[in-house]
Amino acid sequence: VYYELYVDVLFLVNFMMDYLLLLLVKKMLPCTATHGNILLGAAIGSALTYIIIVLPIPYALLKFVLFHMIVNTFMIRAGLKIRDIRCFAKAYIMLYIGGFLLGGVLQSVRQYVRVGSLFFAVAIGGYYVVSKLWDFITSVQKMNQFKCKVDLYLGENVCQVEGIIDTGNGLRD
Repeated sequence: VYYELYVDVLFLVNFMMDYLLLLLVKKMLPCTATHGNILLGAAIGSALTYIIIVLPIPYALLKFVLFHMIVNTFMIRAGLKIRDIRCFAKAYIMLYIGGFLLGGVLQSVRQYVRVGSLFFAVAIGGYYVVSKLWDFITSVQKMNQFKCKVDLYLGENVCQVEGIIDTGNGLRD
């Protein structure tokens, strides 16, 4: 089997996807990473991916381990400045969850994307879709923390409903 590989396209596409994934993980986990750190992590991830593809590694299992353990570890440590093992494990899992969600968005519009530059626009749009989905999930979880059972009395009648505790700080226009 013969493949024609354009290293500049490989690097650029991988760099962009790594950058978007690291941005998603940063949104999902509280960390102190800056955009410069995320750019560095994406560049390291893309460069290591390129090196692993170019090197003549005969064992598919070894390539699999290198891709999924080594590249991601360097990418997360450099891009998100995570040193704690517990936080690293969360970031590692979130990286794959973000990749799954972003891949799903890109897969759903794949048939409409024929031009390379349009792929970049769709990928960035996919990042915003997944990002807003994450915001919605966290807001629902936050609302569920403030629910309680309330008994309403009117004379002899009692009605039990769910109420939301709100101090007014959660209100927004």
